[in-house]
Amino acid sequence: MNREAQVAGRALAGIPGLGPFRWLLYSRNVPEPVQITFLGTAGSWPTKERNASAIAVDLEREVVLLDCGEGTQRQLF
Repeated sequence: MNREAQVAGRALAGIPGLGPFRWLLYSRNVPEPVQITFLGTAGSWPTKERNASAIAVDLEREVVLLDCGEGTQRQLF
């Protein structure tokens, strides 16, 4: 398992209601590479220049959104 997959697995381990992503914690077949995209870095409220904080972790089979702030959904569609 590559380093990025290990980091993503540890980050996901602390999330309540992990549900369908639990496979990531125990699988040796984690997709490579894991892609991490910062959708926003402004904090809890968007600004004119930056959207509220949000991170997308692309695991090939699934995309997990972490720390999704206000307005993140609009960026996805």
